[in-house]
Amino acid sequence: MCYGTGAIMAVPAHDQRDFEFSRRYQLSIVEVIAPESGPQGVGEAAYTEHGMMVNSERFDGLSGAAAFDAVADELEPRGIGMRVTRYRLRDWLISRQRYWGCPIPIVHCDVCGLVPIPEEQLPVVLPPENLPLADNPGFYETKCPNCGRDAKRDTDTLDTFIDSSWYFLRYASAKDERVAFDPELAAHWMAVDQYTGGVEHAILHLLYSRFFQKFLHDEGMTGDVIEPFTRLFTQGMLKRHGQVMSKSKGNGIAPEQMVANEGADAGRVYLMFLAPPEDDAEWSDRAIAGPVRFLQKVWRLALEPDGFAATGPVEATGEVLTRRVHQAIKRVTHDYTNFRFNTAVAALMELANALEDHLHGGGSRGAVWDDAVRTLVLLLNPMAPHLGEELWERLGGAGLAADASWPVYSESLAVEPMATLVVQVGGKVRDRLDVRPGLTEAEAISLALQSDRVRPFLNGGDPRRVIYVPDKLINLVP
Repeated sequence: MCYGTGAIMAVPAHDQRDFEFSRRYQLSIVEVIAPESGPQGVGEAAYTEHGMMVNSERFDGLSGAAAFDAVADELEPRGIGMRVTRYRLRDWLISRQRYWGCPIPIVHCDVCGLVPIPEEQLPVVLPPENLPLADNPGFYETKCPNCGRDAKRDTDTLDTFIDSSWYFLRYASAKDERVAFDPELAAHWMAVDQYTGGVEHAILHLLYSRFFQKFLHDEGMTGDVIEPFTRLFTQGMLKRHGQVMSKSKGNGIAPEQMVANEGADAGRVYLMFLAPPEDDAEWSDRAIAGPVRFLQKVWRLALEPDGFAATGPVEATGEVLTRRVHQAIKRVTHDYTNFRFNTAVAALMELANALEDHLHGGGSRGAVWDDAVRTLVLLLNPMAPHLGEELWERLGGAGLAADASWPVYSESLAVEPMATLVVQVGGKVRDRLDVRPGLTEAEAISLALQSDRVRPFLNGGDPRRVIYVPDKLINLVP
């Protein structure tokens, strides 16, 4: 009744409710949408997927937007249908019966009716008494601003969405006591570059915010800024024991206890490492030990590298370490930009492992090492700022790590060198493959068997024996 024209669309072959109704009352059911593979007839249930039109005369074979447009083009000239977009929006009931909240600036007068509070009497503030507004005569008993007779303040409060629909504008001039926000500052700072919030607010709150912003723009209060937010990201929910963490369920984690036990940085890194941030994640009290060990390793690499004895035979050259650093900068920068925090943590862990391998392999600790350690600290700092800033200062960094220039990678330095793998079958060269160094024998066999130049000489079978010289040669013996 409150949406559309009230006309009923009955398509029994493609709506399960209509399908069951038609079967019960023995009405005819005609297939008019079929999968791309072709008509399938009427089955035991309605076909509700997208598809192409059938049994529709000249519209047969059309699907999607093409079908919609073709039908609309037929109906509109005949005056029996038209394209229109409708929204399921209703009037917004903004009053709330709450113990607290922003008072509605309206007075109820028996003579004048509903009277707005004059601007010079704003804002209406909550009384200090710890009482519901409707039980506090000192609040609701007042005079009508229009006629001066006894009147009553409205005792409802505003929906909190009223405030959250424009609060971002207030940030531009938070201390201004004259106006809600300074239009010049709002025009300068808006729109919000990145808005992050829960998926439960991704409809109403954002819709209301757009309404407010567009209205204020039409009133000339936000310059050329029409939309409030440039980019939106909705994060997933954190679960524990299979249920979303909430105060009502009592299954939350006390941050103070976690900070006391593992540290705030470990908690941050663990949360970032749990899962992609848009997905729900399951908290584990034990799994946080991994990020704790990682941060402890970073501390030791930066300040106690002598504790990593050379064990060999890891390749430990400045060239290898430089390549790992530039690969990490590239990955972490991309992951931060695209909210892939879990893979950013993984890349940082790999860089820490590369530094450890460098020491185990007897690598030197000169300028390349110092640059690698500082880069690791700067890349980690957004997620572990307490550790990052402490290490940055101890390593002799100027100012705050947060203010330091972000590391920049070189594409050429990040590229893995390639090796030429000669592939033989029965001792005869059949192919040469460009591969990354350090392939395992299984990886080399897999690549060799994928070669069109190699397979014909194996007669459709697997090699009986394999001779593999890493990064140089693989001989498949049929």
